[in-house]
Amino acid sequence: MSTIEPDESRAVAAQFAKAGLIMLDGPLSGSPVTVVQGNASIMIGGDAAAFERAKPVLLAIGPKVTRIGANGLACQMKIAVNLLLMVEIIAFGEAVALAEKGGVAREVAVDAILKSVAASPVIGYRGPFILDGKMPAVPLADVTLQQKI
Repeated sequence: MSTIEPDESRAVAAQFAKAGLIMLDGPLSGSPVTVVQGNASIMIGGDAAAFERAKPVLLAIGPKVTRIGANGLACQMKIAVNLLLMVEIIAFGEAVALAEKGGVAREVAVDAILKSVAASPVIGYRGPFILDGKMPAVPLADVTLQQKI
């Protein structure tokens, strides 16, 4: 359950197949808090029948489990999701900066965004960290993987 390059996932799956085994790739989508709360989303790549057999276990980890397609495709989808998350956070920061430039207090801007239709789970989770200046200096995961593909 990792966000790795799709080709790497396919290569690992091929090695499993040579040994007569089946591998599913299953990157998680969610913050560490989401995972601990049991609310992570899991994207699965691999054999459909193996997915159905593993689904009860996967649902015990997170309530949102989706088979994306063949091996590597869940990793590809996770990279696409990470891109969207990065764009959201960048846009959130720019929106707060624009509001501040116009005279709106940062705290008021963040609160207004979090209560608006623009709010999202990632902004709700990361917004307060940005406000408090507590974003980690180093990302918890390599969210720039899409730039390597």
